[in-house]
Amino acid sequence: MHIEARAASPAAVEALLALPVDAVGIGQEGCLAKLPDRDTLRTLAERVRTAGKDVTIVLPAAWERGADAVLDAALAVAEDGPTTVTANDFGTMVSLHQAAPAHTTVAAGLALTQVRVHAADGTTPSAGSAEVDSASLNLLTGMGVRTAEVDSTADTTGLHGWRVRQVLGAVPLGWARSCPTARHHDLAPPDCVDRCDTPIMITAHQRWVLNHGQREALPVTARRSQPTMTVFGNGVYLATPADPTGAHDVVVDTRFTTAAELSDLVGALAASR
Repeated sequence: MHIEARAASPAAVEALLALPVDAVGIGQEGCLAKLPDRDTLRTLAERVRTAGKDVTIVLPAAWERGADAVLDAALAVAEDGPTTVTANDFGTMVSLHQAAPAHTTVAAGLALTQVRVHAADGTTPSAGSAEVDSASLNLLTGMGVRTAEVDSTADTTGLHGWRVRQVLGAVPLGWARSCPTARHHDLAPPDCVDRCDTPIMITAHQRWVLNHGQREALPVTARRSQPTMTVFGNGVYLATPADPTGAHDVVVDTRFTTAAELSDLVGALAASR
């Protein structure tokens, strides 16, 4: 079992180096403003390599206006030494396929590998179960990608021949192009980048009626079954079990754990190898 601890903020990286992990990841799936600039990323990556650990850079799903900056940062780190780059959109995947150094491992992130099945009538007692997105993975295979990240609830039986990395703690359900965290604090990127380090907890109480184009309140009976979700930056996340399944690599997303919980979880994972 290969264990990675992943931080979304540069300030959190140093503490991860003391943990019994094989790799340290930097980044998250959603917010471009949250991605450190290329020089900061290179410095952090070199610090991780000097500590004897593998480096992972997690790229946010890139909108058109930010795509060049995302790719430039990833390639700058990869050119300095062996790096795993986790991409979360097909445009970045295509560019990495064409330009990444040979010693780079390109992984498909959670935004590309999974779909979630749910009931539109609000009766499902959760936000839906995760399923591997076979159509996306077939496209990625054509680009030579054979490493996929999935959450701990996903059925991985369809990933034979893939290197599977199970992300523990939480899974993104969706992203907003206009950041709800920034609006909540009445700030604009990049002034808001540290505010999402204190996530906001929400529970659905309304739903969108597509055929009428309006919102309506959820029935009282449906409200009881709505899960508590976490808003981190421009993403909404659902808690997932912290127990890995199968003999897969493990990624611990440290955004959703306290320092004590992280230490206990990583210690237990390391002891189980």
